[in-house]
Parts: sequence; C-alpha cells; structure tokens
Amino acid sequence: MAKKITDNVGEAVENPDLQPENPDQPTPAPEPPQETPATPKPEPEPKKKADKKETAQVIPEYADRILRTLTSYPELYIDQHGGTFTVDSPPAFHSTATRYTNPYFKQP
Repeated sequence: MAKKITDNVGEAVENPDLQPENPDQPTPAPEPPQETPATPKPEPEPKKKADKKETAQVIPEYADRILRTLTSYPELYIDQHGGTFTVDSPPAFHSTATRYTNPYFKQP
C-alpha cells in the first residue's frame, strides 16, 4: 500500500509519486544493455619524414630583418614581438618564440 502523508492539521494526503504495491504482479526485469558492434578504427597513416631540402622555412619579414643583423648565430629563437633568444637559453624564456635557421650565418 502507498504511504499516506499527513499535514500538521491531521488531514491525510496521498503522495501521487508513490505507486501502489501489488504482490500479485511480478516486477519487470531490467533489459540488458545492448552491445553496439565495434567499428574498427582506421589506422593512422605513417608520417613521412620530410627532407630538409623539401621544406623551405618561411621566414616572416620581422624575423628576416633580425636574422640579417645577427649573422654570427646559426640558429635563433624569435618571438612575435621581436624578442631574440639563443638556442641554449632556457625554454621558459622562449616558450612562445619560433626557432629559425639563419640563412645569413657567416662562419667567423
């Protein structure tokens, strides 16, 4: 039987959320979860190693001007604001900078 809730006044109020229990009817068993067929994931294609000759490094104008000025460094990190860092500087300093190979490098 459903439980009745009473007010402070003493009136009986039925709770509509409760279902009446009936021992004559069996409860339905929960349905087992349906398994979806596993679709095989496509294997990623192996990446081809690019030759250094094929990939020409695109150097922006601001970085090109800095590299022309600093011809004694073979590689430099240059950020968008013109900050220049050597290759052996700590990574925290040049975290937002891009590493460029200096085409104007001259051996001393």
